[in-house]
Amino acid sequence: MNPTVLIVDDEEAYCDVLAETLRFAGMNVHTAYTAAEALGMLKIIEPDVILLDIMLPMIDGMTLLRELRNDESIPAIPVVVISAHSVLENREAALKAGANGFLAKPFTASELENAICEYIH
Repeated sequence: MNPTVLIVDDEEAYCDVLAETLRFAGMNVHTAYTAAEALGMLKIIEPDVILLDIMLPMIDGMTLLRELRNDESIPAIPVVVISAHSVLENREAALKAGANGFLAKPFTASELENAICEYIH
């Protein structure tokens, strides 16, 4: 069975590139461009991994991550935060908020696949 990934990033072109890369690797991919879209999507699908950008409009990725971790109706899905802001404070804040991993932009396709495969059973 192919793993399912939810990408949450407000840059549509970037999302499309990530999605195509993961589909080429044999994964099922869904995209959401806002936190609200991601929450709506999670009512329909249960992804194996969520790739979450920090910089989102209205509700930022860190707030969404904390909401995901505090909402008992949402299963504990592994979340890998992706961000162009890779400073140590952002990485530590993401992990403290409940992220399972952190991937600094830019990254290679193999780094992306490795980050996801780490959480697929």
